[in-house]
Amino acid sequence: VVLVAVLAGMSYWLAIVSNPPEEDKSGRFRHDPDVIVKTFQVRTYGEQGLKKDALTGKEAEHYPDDESTMLVKPNLVHVTAQDRPATTIKSDQAFLNSDQSEVELIGNVVGFRPAYNGRESVTFNTSQIMVYTDEERAETTHRVKVYQGKSWMAGTGFDVDNVTQIYNFHAKVEGIHYPGARAAR
Repeated sequence: VVLVAVLAGMSYWLAIVSNPPEEDKSGRFRHDPDVIVKTFQVRTYGEQGLKKDALTGKEAEHYPDDESTMLVKPNLVHVTAQDRPATTIKSDQAFLNSDQSEVELIGNVVGFRPAYNGRESVTFNTSQIMVYTDEERAETTHRVKVYQGKSWMAGTGFDVDNVTQIYNFHAKVEGIHYPGARAAR
């Protein structure tokens, strides 16, 4: 009787360990988009009702597992203050975190701020940059080239504070500064 009970127990144990758990078919653990939008435009407004940002693109895919969004050909126009012109940043692709406080732009990243109040226009280009929207700053470890009027600077590793308008290059810095133009720092 004991031998039969042991054999029955072992059979039961073998049946449990040999059958894999049932697959979760809800999709919550897969990185599949739940929403795909083609040719989109999104606008945000500040507390006084003034336009703050405008985001356009060819495609957006939202992923429910981590609440992230992937954008194809994004073009972001960001307004910081009434006395400054809007800054435009575009790239081949971008990834937004769940609350859009972090945006990683990848591939042919180009940023532009028009001239204003005697300051020359600023253009930059790089292959990748991380933008922290709430803090109005950006950084990258990649090569960046910044043009301000005729002057330019380039370096590997870069961070910028949009509020203070301070640009920092980290390594392999080179450039040409023409007198009379304001230099990027």
